Amino acid sequence: YIVGNGVNISGLTLSNSLTDVSVLTAATGQILQYNGVNWIAATNTNTVSAGAGVDFWLSPPALIANVAANNYFQVDTFGGEPNVTPSSASLTITNGSTNVIVGGQSPALNRTQIDPGNWNFSVWANANSTSGTINLSIGIYVVTPETGTVTMSGTGTTRTATFTTGTPFFSATGSATITSASFLETTLGVYQISAITSNTVATINTPATYNNEITVSGNVWNRYFLTSNASITSTNSQEYSIGTTQSTQSISANDGLGILIFGQVTGGASKIITVELGGTTQAFHVTTPFATLHDDLAGLQGGTSNQFFHLTQAEYTGTGSGNFVRENSPTLVTPNIGNATGTSLDVGTGNIAAGNINATSQVTASTLVSNVATGTSPLTVTST
Repeated sequence: YIVGNGVNISGLTLSNSLTDVSVLTAATGQILQYNGVNWIAATNTNTVSAGAGVDFWLSPPALIANVAANNYFQVDTFGGEPNVTPSSASLTITNGSTNVIVGGQSPALNRTQIDPGNWNFSVWANANSTSGTINLSIGIYVVTPETGTVTMSGTGTTRTATFTTGTPFFSATGSATITSASFLETTLGVYQISAITSNTVATINTPATYNNEITVSGNVWNRYFLTSNASITSTNSQEYSIGTTQSTQSISANDGLGILIFGQVTGGASKIITVELGGTTQAFHVTTPFATLHDDLAGLQGGTSNQFFHLTQAEYTGTGSGNFVRENSPTLVTPNIGNATGTSLDVGTGNIAAGNINATSQVTASTLVSNVATGTSPLTVTST
């Protein structure tokens, strides 16, 4: 049964046992939904269907390989295919530092929102020493492909990134704290945005040996949420479970999902942190609150590739009334055909009743009389 703040929903009285239910009134058709803070009465307007709980894995091939001269970490494919081949990513992190161990990026999500609910991360990791404090945390990002191109300038460990058009940095966060910052993705790597100058200009952190890229495509990673820390307590690989509940996030259909796994060392010497990415027993994976999209449902596919047994609401509604018709030999009742683009009308041996021809052009009298009388095909309509 449901217990809450003492209100009555459709005849069901909720007790005062819970403090996180906020339902003052409820309307027909509403659902009880958690918004990240409270349970509320909400209208079910989600643009997704079926059950929630889509899993994501980090899988090869790497979208961006780890080349120390030009980037700090590799970026793998982040999607629905598990990586059953054992693989891992390791990074040496100095005392007092927080760095990205590995990243991942999904294709376009083809969604207009990230669904609210629980995120559960299964991370298999270890450190070469457990002295001091060693933490793991995970950042989830909305990855937005930007219009125009971006060019980098300057030298050293900070460069200036300038886009030719658009407002790519309008919603971005520039920060010296790596877990708080947005990131800029180029063909060579994913770089922390340390400062924002304008909607098209920002400062990024790069290796000193980074080769400035000229007029390349760019994606901006804006943080959706950062998980709490999980402390690594073993030199042997073991599972660390991290969970969090998040509210709805509006996105564009061409946005992707980004993930960064952070390692942090406090106290003692530098540590080598290793995260297991693949395998049949220790693969890193994430269970998201995403509901399965309609076109991804099992058993839906029919005919050839990308031919589905379903219609959009607009296609189903259509115009007129009655049943759907097929291409060959349909029976149509009082159809409004509109302006025909053909040059002839083949009536075979059928009849054309008076009043059934309404043309803005004149019909040649001799052709109309002879062809209608004899049922000759085709009946030609010409302008005079």
